[in-house]
Amino acid sequence: MKDLKKLLEIKRRHSADLLGRRGVCGVDVDAVNGDGRIVVHLETDDAEVRRGLPAELEGVPIHYQVTGPIRKL
Repeated sequence: MKDLKKLLEIKRRHSADLLGRRGVCGVDVDAVNGDGRIVVHLETDDAEVRRGLPAELEGVPIHYQVTGPIRKL
């Protein structure tokens, strides 16, 4: 498993860029599943939104998950 600290640093470096893209509503870290990965939450399962999004960041795979919009309560 990749070091949790390293995953969090990668997330921190790339979150602003990812969140600035249309359809991206959240960025998270999954360090429990296998080697660890970045999870990017999407508002919809739209091919246009996914086009141009990276498959990995700094060698860490990205898992895209459609969660719908995320709103503060």
